Amino acid sequence: MAVTEVSRMNGKIMGCDISHHNVNTELVSGLSFYFIKATEGKNWVDKAMTALMLKSWDKSVMMLNPIFGFYHYARPDINSDPIVEAEHFLKTIQSHIGASLFALDWEGNSVTYPTRWALDWLTYVEQKTGIKPFFYASAAYIKKMSDEKEGMPSRIILDKYPLWVAHYGDENKYSEFKKEGNIWQFTSDPMDFDIYYGTYLELALKGMRSGN
Repeated sequence: MAVTEVSRMNGKIMGCDISHHNVNTELVSGLSFYFIKATEGKNWVDKAMTALMLKSWDKSVMMLNPIFGFYHYARPDINSDPIVEAEHFLKTIQSHIGASLFALDWEGNSVTYPTRWALDWLTYVEQKTGIKPFFYASAAYIKKMSDEKEGMPSRIILDKYPLWVAHYGDENKYSEFKKEGNIWQFTSDPMDFDIYYGTYLELALKGMRSGN
């Protein structure tokens, strides 16, 4: 999908997610929200975070400021303690707590590890900030999570936290996850673009303490 097409999808709360890989990319104007990579593992910080935030602000939607979110790329493969990674994330984005969205990026090697790790990270961040983070994963993986028994970590995540679902194929596939309060990542070409199913105000409130 061309950049111009994305920016003209009227009536939808459109956004994108970016990292240091996009620091020299011309960002699309007219988007309502931007998720910026903040951290990975227990000590890595995306040094382009502030520059990307300023660049995104310059592309704000008319009189509305863009909603910002920050995400952490989980690395259970190199660190068995989710709390260490959660604390690293919170320390990095502490000046934005109460005014931005959060998300846990669960992909790559993470999907071979138990979702208890992810649940502990999400729970800790929520307890410390009063904000429920989004849980990012592929639609196929989330479908497998939904098949687990009631009360299992995967089902607790799906029942308690907003989802950020990635699927670039058939628009009707996995449609059960395209629901109010969720984000859908629908393409990675030429960037990762997303749709929020709800209003601008509802999404903004998700970044405020006890706003979920």
